[in-house]
Amino acid sequence: AGDSTDGHPWLIIFGESMHRGKPAMMHRALRAMVESGFLTKAALSYGRWMLRGLPPNAILFTNGDMDTYPPCAVQEIEGLRPDVDIVNRGTLETLWHARFIRDYLGVPLPVDDDWIERFTAYRDQQGNLVTLSDELFRRWIEQNARGCFDRPIAVAVTVEERYWAF
Repeated sequence: AGDSTDGHPWLIIFGESMHRGKPAMMHRALRAMVESGFLTKAALSYGRWMLRGLPPNAILFTNGDMDTYPPCAVQEIEGLRPDVDIVNRGTLETLWHARFIRDYLGVPLPVDDDWIERFTAYRDQQGNLVTLSDELFRRWIEQNARGCFDRPIAVAVTVEERYWAF
């Protein structure tokens, strides 16, 4: 009953498709975001810029909608840099999303499912709330620094330094 030319609902459809493990609908949602004009030429240009200089097989950690969807759409529509996996750091709050990252994208998680299910947010020494997303991201960064993670990690400029500068 919605307007298929409005790009906004496709954002929700994309996320829900991820949740339900429906990659074909995810791809359709990305295409609809472009066809509807929701993802503008400037946004798509930004997505290309984000992808172009990354090392082969990189994981690009993003922070929100407009630094996640444009590079995903450019990958989908133009086939640019399909070797790069895009992980929205902010959406890693749920077990289903972490499993999607692992099972669909093939990005190994730094912990197992049981650990994620038991995780409870906590306050660090500075009093900042540390969420599941923060903890997974921190562990990937630490594994990479120790040489225990076999893929290059790239961080979008929109991800605050406090999340990755340890």
